[in-house]
Amino acid sequence: MSGMSLIRVEAMHANILATLHAQCFDHGWSENSVVELLAMPGTLALLAELTAPQPVGFVMVRRAADVSEILTLGVIERYRRSGIAQKLITEAAGILADEGARSLHIEVAQSNTPALKLYEKLGFLHTGHRRSYYARRQGLSEDALTMMSPLPIAPR
Repeated sequence: MSGMSLIRVEAMHANILATLHAQCFDHGWSENSVVELLAMPGTLALLAELTAPQPVGFVMVRRAADVSEILTLGVIERYRRSGIAQKLITEAAGILADEGARSLHIEVAQSNTPALKLYEKLGFLHTGHRRSYYARRQGLSEDALTMMSPLPIAPR
């Protein structure tokens, strides 16, 4: 997507990240939760902005030694399927690989077909299944599929 930039953000951007998270998920994270995550060693957040500047997506990842995980990734609905998530993942994966990570892990709601297809396209492999991992509205839950990609990412 032209006119979009990815910027590395810190705790002072927690309000923006929390606002985006609430727009993307049933149970948004609080600003405090975002601040606490960003304070953890090895945590990195990237923000996708249009030229306005208008925040449209984000990714938060964490690395411990040579293993990393995507903590959360979201793009507001209007801008989904425009390549923003792929750019966020590949940029974060590149940074993680440069810092020594050799693998990147994620949990994905089993009903989230677009996300599953994106991760598969980026070379992620299915590694497992977690029952009732995601809390949904009205007290419901949804299973998650776990996925992993060696780093650097090698899209298919």
